[in-house]
Amino acid sequence: MIRTVASCLQGRENNFDFIRFCAALAVMFAHSFDLTQSTKDPLYTFSSGKATFGTLAVAIFFIISGILITQSFDRSADLYTFLKARVLRIYPALIVVVLICVFVVGTIFTTLTLADYFTNWYTWRFMVNMLAIKIQFFLPGVFEHNVYPRSVNGSLWTLPVEMGCYGLVAAFGLYIKKNYRLSILFFLCVAALYGKTLVDVNTYYFALGALIYIYREKISLNSFLAIASFALFLANQYLNPNLASANIINGFALAYFLLYVGFLQNDSVKNFSRNGDFSYGLYIYAFPVQQIVSLKLAHLNPYQHVLLCVPITLSFAYLSWHLVEKQALRLKKKA
Repeated sequence: MIRTVASCLQGRENNFDFIRFCAALAVMFAHSFDLTQSTKDPLYTFSSGKATFGTLAVAIFFIISGILITQSFDRSADLYTFLKARVLRIYPALIVVVLICVFVVGTIFTTLTLADYFTNWYTWRFMVNMLAIKIQFFLPGVFEHNVYPRSVNGSLWTLPVEMGCYGLVAAFGLYIKKNYRLSILFFLCVAALYGKTLVDVNTYYFALGALIYIYREKISLNSFLAIASFALFLANQYLNPNLASANIINGFALAYFLLYVGFLQNDSVKNFSRNGDFSYGLYIYAFPVQQIVSLKLAHLNPYQHVLLCVPITLSFAYLSWHLVEKQALRLKKKA
């Protein structure tokens, strides 16, 4: 029996939670090289600067998000239900981490007096990050002398892109559901604009994921094609000198490989999130934790750095899920 993406998406049994968790760890791994600057990310070296484990992980996030968010829109009763679910998933945990950055991390690690810190315009401007529209990365006097200076929570840069993608789904989704040919036109427009550097590459990855969901009944899963896709991805990193075309090829190769791995039948992996979905918490807490470790233990190499930061960040992610994210998601069913 031929397995299609549509048949696999009918149930909730998939490995995407585990993949996103691994992607969040990959972001931390990549950032450990940026924050210590003692050597280069291995994938950066392999690809001659075209990619890092961080950019790979973010691409994975956006492809999976494109699939699942489009599915969420398709299954939502109305636009309000869709938007409510997205707001409850993103904003509560984001608001908490922004408050922690300002009132805990900032007050402990600023080189300014508390009076100067709290009367500085940029301290309060940092609070705008709660909206996930435009991100301010620094707080006054915080991490100014780190190897990677001033950025308090660099990982938040993807959230405005993600929110913009949600808006695209909301804006175009009703029309695409009525005429699937529009989805091809929409995807080609995004790809063309990306080629002219007018659209963030991650919007392209998200659009690719959305396209996969729309044509889910026509996409079959094949082990040979999955292996070939992974081989193409590696060859593209090593041999393709053009960044724009490399990213476009990466999208198709990576997306198919992710689909195959995402729907592999493995009981231990598909139940990975039975104790909680920690990928978002890992993502939004990792950078402040890594900057604090960089400040206090500047002598660590990237591998020592990430091995120390992962359990600390995972503790925050655990608390974020159980105290904030899970509680917020319970409100989805309430009027």
